[in-house]
Amino acid sequence: MASLSLDDLSALQRENREYQRALQHAVSSLKDRAPSVALESATSSDTLQPSRRTAGDHDLVEELQSEVRRLRRELGQRAKVSSAETHTMCELARNLECTTNEIENKTRALTTAMDTIQDLEQRLAEHTRLGRAKLNLLAQQEKAAALERANSDLLATTARLTTNAEQDAKTKKRYERHLRDASAKLTTALAELAVHEQTRATLSDIEAASRSEKTAIYDQLEEAKTMLARVQKEMGDRIGRREARISQLKMALFDATQDKLALEDRVQHFQLQLESLARTEGKRQEQLAADRSATDERLRLANDAIDRERDRSLLFQREMRKLQQQLMACEEARQADAKRHAQALLGKDKASSYVWDKYVEAVAPTRAPRWASDAPSILPTF
Repeated sequence: MASLSLDDLSALQRENREYQRALQHAVSSLKDRAPSVALESATSSDTLQPSRRTAGDHDLVEELQSEVRRLRRELGQRAKVSSAETHTMCELARNLECTTNEIENKTRALTTAMDTIQDLEQRLAEHTRLGRAKLNLLAQQEKAAALERANSDLLATTARLTTNAEQDAKTKKRYERHLRDASAKLTTALAELAVHEQTRATLSDIEAASRSEKTAIYDQLEEAKTMLARVQKEMGDRIGRREARISQLKMALFDATQDKLALEDRVQHFQLQLESLARTEGKRQEQLAADRSATDERLRLANDAIDRERDRSLLFQREMRKLQQQLMACEEARQADAKRHAQALLGKDKASSYVWDKYVEAVAPTRAPRWASDAPSILPTF
């Protein structure tokens, strides 16, 4: 059985109110009939059997009124249960909406964190590229050091050649026979020396430029090392914060998932409760329909009994009027006989008439029958 919606609960409440108004109308109809039943019971109070039937009608009316009160209480309880269920459904809808909004906010925060992580990764790649550039600068510095070592070797060779020239000057006497060869060698050595001097000057310029470049490269290297250390520290801190944030988001997502599962379980539980309430409400509707049918049958029987009692009361009233007419005729005949008897005794019509009139005025009101005084009150009015 599907769960009841708010529209179904509203329709059920409207049906309950309509049925309650119908019951109130039936009760008011019974109350309107109660005075006529009381009047008929007062009219037939002289007979034993009609009074017993009127008491039975009163018992039936009281039983119907108690049944109506019980139905009213059940309707009130049903209205309270329906109102509580409506309030519960509204609360569940609000809680579900709040949970959905919270999950969406956490999802957006996680998306923002992932975008931030991607941005940090891109920045880390950029800093890595800069570090590689600094490493290339270090390689160039090593090449400059190699050139410096080559210059040192060249200076050592020049010093060695100078030493050789001094030795040649000391042994000039010993090598006179080889003078021309030595002169040629010396010319060649001088040419080579000039070349070496030029090379030395060039190397001095290169060394000065290399020292300045080495200083600049060293400064850049130190700056790059400092920047790399700072970037590594910042990246380490950011990665740590990112890991902590990711852990927090994972825990929050896990908690939200657990809350969502718990909320779904609660919603399912409430749906089962609503289905159970719907089944109970169906049974109550069936019982209420059966009670309504029984009440209608009892009302029909009561109306039939009331109609029968009304007919009997009309018959009793007709018989009462006939008996009253006969009694009045008998009383008139008795008065005429008494008047004639008084006239016969007195012998004078005027005196007997005067005496009889006084007698009637003095005695008749005190001897009037009870039914004569009550007759106008028991006659039906149409």
